[in-house]
Amino acid sequence: MAMCDGLFNMSHFTDHMHTLITRSHVLPRGLCKFYAFMLAEFTTAQYLLVNIIAINAFVIMRTDIKMQFGTRDWRLLLWTFGAPFVGATITAGLDQFGPTGSICYFDAVKGGTAQMWFTTVPVILLFSTNVVLYFLTWLKIRHQTEIIMQSLGNQCTSKKASIRAAQAMLLFLVAFFIQWGALSLFGLWNLITADPSKVPEPLYYIVVILSNMGGVLNLGVYFIIRRRQRGTGKSDEKINTSDTKPSTSRL
Repeated sequence: MAMCDGLFNMSHFTDHMHTLITRSHVLPRGLCKFYAFMLAEFTTAQYLLVNIIAINAFVIMRTDIKMQFGTRDWRLLLWTFGAPFVGATITAGLDQFGPTGSICYFDAVKGGTAQMWFTTVPVILLFSTNVVLYFLTWLKIRHQTEIIMQSLGNQCTSKKASIRAAQAMLLFLVAFFIQWGALSLFGLWNLITADPSKVPEPLYYIVVILSNMGGVLNLGVYFIIRRRQRGTGKSDEKINTSDTKPSTSRL
């Protein structure tokens, strides 16, 4: 997540700095296409990565299947970064990248179709899928938590670990909703009206602000997870300590 956000923002930042220094659009056009390629690659990779997180959380909680991570992670990474690379390469080959009028992304004249199928449609589909998976996973966590609260001792230790893992994943989904929710609304609005001038101007500002806050949001998620881990470690230590103490109830 940090790499996706970092490279996405670096390409965006370099694009803006170039415009600020030259007081003009990014030239030569090939450099603008490169910035656009990088932007498309890492924003789409982030969509797919968060979708995989949503699927993993759902599988863990709804099917009680223990996910094995490690040796086959390269397959997830190949999908996350490989699929956007293929799509961006095809888009570049069709000469759909270029200046939008404000940034380097999809060409304002020739890139409308590519923008719809590369950005608008995937964002709406993935966002909707993540919402459904998030809701179903949350319901299962709520149900399992009630069962654990009614159980005795540490009989549900493995289930507690699964719930903690799923809860951590859901935090990334919340950050995703905040960061890309406005863009999903923007894309849906464009599909309905087919006229960008009819999109409310404040929505443009909201999209620009929130879509560039991924690093801040994921930093917050990181601190929350770390805090929970420390709290869980202390509580488990207290439980283990109390279990090893000799019982005085029979004395």
